[in-house]
Formats: sequence, C-alpha cells, structure tokens
Amino acid sequence: MSTAGPSHVRWFVILLLAVVATRIPLIATCYSSDPDAWRVASVGKMFWQTGTYAASRFPGYPLHEIIAAPLVILGGSTLTNSFTLVAALTLLLVWYGIVQRQEGIKTIRP
Repeated sequence: MSTAGPSHVRWFVILLLAVVATRIPLIATCYSSDPDAWRVASVGKMFWQTGTYAASRFPGYPLHEIIAAPLVILGGSTLTNSFTLVAALTLLLVWYGIVQRQEGIKTIRP
C-alpha cells in the first residue's frame, strides 16, 4: 500500500535530479584532495593485483575496499565516482520505499 501522491513523487524525482546534477561535474575530478579516496584506490589496486587485503585506514572497511578494487582497475576514479553516484541514488530509492511503507502503515492504524 503506497500513499505517495503525485506531489510526493514529483518532489522525489526533483531530489534525484538534484543529486545527479550536483554529482555529474565531480565524476571526472579524479579522487580530488580526499586522502581517504586515494588510500582506498591504492588498497583496491593492490588487492586486485596481489589478492592481499590491507586496510586503507583503521579499523578498515573491507567491503567498501574490496568492491572498489575492480572499479579502480577497470575505470579508475571515473568509474568509482560513477559507482558512488549510482549507490547514492539506490540508497535514496530504498529510503523512499521505507518512508512510503511507514506512511502506509500509519494510515492503516486507527
């Protein structure tokens, strides 16, 4: 059961477009001045080439670094930045689904 009216959907689409519009210019900016991004790329490249995991920063983020490994090798910063945009949009869609589900639950209760 969804309570999303046309107005809710319209605002959500505007939010998605705003995220895309603000992130597209950053996709081709390399890893910029973020030392964490450079370390993740370095660890990803080393992991891909040697099969050995090393934490980019402690306590370590193995899932993120292992997922980044093939992206770094196959497309460098452009692909990893694009993947970050796709992940952000996916999380927004999940968030929106949760909000809609909660609104549906609230409308059922007396």
